[in-house]
Amino acid sequence: ETITIDMIKYSLDENTHTATVVDVVKDRGWGDNSSITEANIRSSVTYKGTSYRVTKINNYAFLECNRLQTVSIPNSIQTIGKGAFRRCTALTTVAISAKEIGEEAFQDCTNLQYITLNEGVTKIGENAFWGKFTSITIPNSVTVIGSGAFKAPQLQSVKFGTGIRRI
Repeated sequence: ETITIDMIKYSLDENTHTATVVDVVKDRGWGDNSSITEANIRSSVTYKGTSYRVTKINNYAFLECNRLQTVSIPNSIQTIGKGAFRRCTALTTVAISAKEIGEEAFQDCTNLQYITLNEGVTKIGENAFWGKFTSITIPNSVTVIGSGAFKAPQLQSVKFGTGIRRI
């Protein structure tokens, strides 16, 4: 079953009572993925009296949402899929607690200026972040960082946590 709340589509798993963000409501116009400007992803959704914990953002769920300026990612999210926010060119700020950030998750987010990676993040995929940010702090919980994970021409400072095992 798939439900839509605030332009965000959630796929429900009745066996595990979890939900996955799978897509956004699309515009019918040419050349624009969605008119969504703010995404407040819920930590849980309720459907027919049953509560579902939102644990994942699917691959390419917000691909090319070029009007998306802010996104709120709850602590319930464990995985951000490959290319989940790819080419969200208006996105400027993101805070993440998800355990795993997929490859190219925020690739081509050319105006991304502020990234907060909270304790709990363990893996950052290849080419995960591209933007205008000038510094990044890697929390101690991160053990793996993929190739080219942080691409920003203005990047001046990277602070590494103590848990990194593989870059």
